Amino acid sequence: MYKNKKLLAPIYLMLVFALLLASCAQAPAQTPSQAESEQQTSTESGPKTLVALIMPGSIADGGWNTLCYKGLEQLKEEGFKTAYTENVTDANIASVTEGYVNDGYSLIIGGGWQFVTSFMTLAPEFPDTSFFVVSTGPEEGTIPSNLQFFDPSAQYSGYMAGALAALISESHIVGFVGGGDNGAQRQLHNAFVQGATETVEGTTALGIITGDYNDAAKGREAALTMIGNGADVIWHAADITGLGVISGTVESKKAIAIGCYSDQTAMAYSAFASSVYEDLGYAVYSRAHAVEDGTFEGGGPWMPPFDQIFYFTAGGKDTPYNTANVSAEAVEKMNQVLDDLKSGKIEVTTSMD
Repeated sequence: MYKNKKLLAPIYLMLVFALLLASCAQAPAQTPSQAESEQQTSTESGPKTLVALIMPGSIADGGWNTLCYKGLEQLKEEGFKTAYTENVTDANIASVTEGYVNDGYSLIIGGGWQFVTSFMTLAPEFPDTSFFVVSTGPEEGTIPSNLQFFDPSAQYSGYMAGALAALISESHIVGFVGGGDNGAQRQLHNAFVQGATETVEGTTALGIITGDYNDAAKGREAALTMIGNGADVIWHAADITGLGVISGTVESKKAIAIGCYSDQTAMAYSAFASSVYEDLGYAVYSRAHAVEDGTFEGGGPWMPPFDQIFYFTAGGKDTPYNTANVSAEAVEKMNQVLDDLKSGKIEVTTSMD
């Protein structure tokens, strides 16, 4: 079934091209040599907080880094002095960070888990500077009082996707495809299963964790396997591997996709129900305002209400669903699920087993 991979190349290329095209429309690509050129001088009456964002990838990646950068753009529009450096390797994190500290930046944001260890070491050396990492913190050790981590309660995104999948499934079989084999992905899988099975009685929720975030072929094979076993709605949380999931779903013409983290519906709108959007830009934006107004609290995680970070989108925040694939009845029931999640009536599993 999967031997003729040459035929798949055009599909992957089209998906990647669509993703890059969308990201380029959001932010201009830069070379590493241009990385620190984006700055704005604040006025005396404007914000006093100087914000630097350091990213492990490109602002034009269409995913994690692009989403973080959107928050910085919004701050710039409000008069904050901002700067960023992209494509920073682990070996260069310390030197780039120290450069921003020496330049007087009062908040330095690390755009991913790659910054956890470095910032744990650097933050105590610069107690007058605030640090934020767009990632959960370490399981052990004392977190410095000027360092804050990000706990978005990602399990809610899994429950949301599982509930929506169950509500629109005709076969009552839905599927999840994960990336790396780690606790975070297992938690998303467990929450997806919980959301699907609690929302529509009798639903079967399948799951495959591929062990890889960067293998589209694995994602395609996982999706087609679950579709072959009757699944007609598939959600992924698997980055590049997820592109393969979308490719397999589109190719099958037998299933509907739910995207992850960014709005992926433009890649093949008719094949999508929605995307679960993770508003990392809001995390960047919010932490800068917290430093500005004196409410920034280091020494632990920032845990915002889940609905400030996660929401459905199919072309914009005001268009949460592709109504060609999500009925009015399903929308009404999904809204009730979201209300019950917000009120705490529904308790979402945090199990990583």
